[in-house]
Amino acid sequence: MPVYEFYCEHCHTVFSFFSSKINTKKTPECPKCDNPKLARQLSRFAVTGRAKESGNDDFLVDEAKMEQAMMMLAKEA
Repeated sequence: MPVYEFYCEHCHTVFSFFSSKINTKKTPECPKCDNPKLARQLSRFAVTGRAKESGNDDFLVDEAKMEQAMMMLAKEA
């Protein structure tokens, strides 16, 4: 089931919407303020099932740097 994310400039909020079919043209209204013009956002996706991980470590994460970045974002919020 596709998940679409939209950003409302009035509320400054990102909303996720589930769809039973793929529809790239339909844009919902903001559920918070009824703004009819939401901006489509790129979103992450996950692959589910029985796929095995390849063991490729191209995307290693430095935990200390990640924690520091998260703390900085929390202070800004």
